[in-house]
Amino acid sequence: YRIVDENGYRKLMIQGDDNVHLSTMQFAAPDALVSPYTKNMMKLLVFKPQPEEMVLIGLGGGQQAKFVHRRMPDTRLVAVEIDPAMVRVARAYFGVPPDDERLSVLVGEGGTYIRSHPYSCDVILSDGYDQKSVLPESLSGEDFYHACHRALRAEGIMAVNLYRKERPWCDAHMSMLTQIFPMVMAINTNFDQIVLIVFKELPEFDLSALAERAERLEQCFGLGLADFAREFTEAYAKKIATET
Repeated sequence: YRIVDENGYRKLMIQGDDNVHLSTMQFAAPDALVSPYTKNMMKLLVFKPQPEEMVLIGLGGGQQAKFVHRRMPDTRLVAVEIDPAMVRVARAYFGVPPDDERLSVLVGEGGTYIRSHPYSCDVILSDGYDQKSVLPESLSGEDFYHACHRALRAEGIMAVNLYRKERPWCDAHMSMLTQIFPMVMAINTNFDQIVLIVFKELPEFDLSALAERAERLEQCFGLGLADFAREFTEAYAKKIATET
């Protein structure tokens, strides 16, 4: 890994790769989410604004972990990172706090953790990539997603980061997920990255109340939640129309 400081930001990068930023931190707001895809993953807060238990697969520089720890005092987060060197970097250079009653950083394989913890969490954030930006089969196959379905409690929700994947692969991936979960929503981040919001159960919402909640949360989190709520309302209406 290498650390690059420039223009008020600290970036976590891979030796020999100038294109991929594994994590980005703004010095003026070290707990804020900078990367667009991390903001998109956290948009699931529209549906689960106060999860009790959250699992993050792939710590990286720890921006999502810091965001949750700082801004969501009623949430306990378990972050599972396979590379112990990454954990050391995240804590030494990106300010990930030590473990406490609301944060546990574990060194291990994310799929193994999920399979061994059924009905244990309200939210899963899946963002586990290797040093070549490859999403391993252990975090992208049917067995993994069935385990995620079991790990989520009732009305649980999941966000999946898909990076550097061709559109046909992403479409096939979404098709696979819809065989396991009743609803999957895609958020385009950029030309080679999308985020999937995955529901364990088909949600039943008062959509006007959802919009009001998103407006309130936007004032706290600033993630574009109000616009996202409107997009979801349209997708949800189409889903219900198809089901009926």
